[in-house]
Amino acid sequence: METGGIKEIVEKFFTDNAMENCFFVDAKGSVKKLEVFVDKDGGISYDVCRMLSRHLESIF
Repeated sequence: METGGIKEIVEKFFTDNAMENCFFVDAKGSVKKLEVFVDKDGGISYDVCRMLSRHLESIF
């Protein structure tokens, strides 16, 4: 999957969960690992990262 596809998934997750201040920064992937970089004004919480991680795990 291209970075653009991951960006769309992440942005939809933020929209669906009313996390307007969160935004996608970048994504890097290999066969075994996907790194998604997100941020939020004032810093992003562990809980948001965990929820996003679980969401991406359910898709991939």
